[in-house]
Amino acid sequence: MWGDERVDLISRNTETGDLYIHTGTGDNGDGLADQSTKIKTGYGFTTGRAPLVTSPGDADHDGVPDLWTVLETGHLWFVPRISKGDLPLRDLGGGWSGYQALS
Repeated sequence: MWGDERVDLISRNTETGDLYIHTGTGDNGDGLADQSTKIKTGYGFTTGRAPLVTSPGDADHDGVPDLWTVLETGHLWFVPRISKGDLPLRDLGGGWSGYQALS
């Protein structure tokens, strides 16, 4: 998990909108494919509501991964601390409709 110097992965079920953290168990991403150890950390991120989602890792340097998403309104949102499950969205403004990806 966070701070253990191992690779972790964030995934989304596009049908349910659930977000998951897959924790690495080794130095080279070992364990990421083990579906039995994934941790649900968010919900409501369906492709209809949140067509674009990406995670740059820890964008605000608080030690916890963050998320960027464009919602159906065309607004870009910053979601800090996704592993905590509280998902305090911050609206960063509109004009993001029509993009095909965030990276």
